[in-house]
Amino acid sequence: MPVQLSNNPAVHDVVQATDEPHRSVLLQLRDIILSEAEAADLPGGFHETLKWGQPSYLPNRRGVGTTLRIAVHDEAHVGVYVHCQTSLIEQFRERFGDAVSYSGTRAVLLPVDQPIPEAIIRECTRLTLGYHRSTDG
Repeated sequence: MPVQLSNNPAVHDVVQATDEPHRSVLLQLRDIILSEAEAADLPGGFHETLKWGQPSYLPNRRGVGTTLRIAVHDEAHVGVYVHCQTSLIEQFRERFGDAVSYSGTRAVLLPVDQPIPEAIIRECTRLTLGYHRSTDG
């Protein structure tokens, strides 16, 4: 079944208001994130919303994972953002090295003029949405 843009009109409006080529990258990222979130079978499910005016994906239950956001970072990049007080970007750096660029402890940066590294984004999504499950003692 094809993924609808969003059942949240506010998310739809934000994505549609984004200029190309950023809009295309956001739509591709959204499809990847939703696919991974559905496959992860998160306890309680997950939802799409806006946080800080950006499309955001998070588990419905506390203690499962943390929020993943996507947004225009600058003219040349889209950012895949995570909570800056987690160890997620550190984990991404260990796993992916310089295969992608980073912005401090908050984001993976994706150039809008290059293909999305789909396998990396899929793993980042799994790690983020299941963050608390993987860090429990």
